[in-house]
Amino acid sequence: MLPYSFSIAPFAIVAGATATVWNKYKLQNVVAWCFITIGMGLQTTLHTDSAVRNWVGFEIVAGIGFGLLVILFCTFVIEEYLIHANSSSRQPHFQS
Repeated sequence: MLPYSFSIAPFAIVAGATATVWNKYKLQNVVAWCFITIGMGLQTTLHTDSAVRNWVGFEIVAGIGFGLLVILFCTFVIEEYLIHANSSSRQPHFQS
């Protein structure tokens, strides 16, 4: 869990900064899911006798993805809430 802690926070900052500068979320979202998928997939190759460098590295790769994704998701939800709260109609913004 320690490698996750050390990789999530810095990449959450990176995601927030790039989303603010570019005003777009899609690229960061795709990159985040790629890191998560690769990192979690690599973790399935671990065994009880795997080297420490393997599980630490694999958790860092997944943590990068989680760091990117968490802040982007929060930013998107807050933005949608503000759009809905400031709209003149009180219809739900997410409709099927």
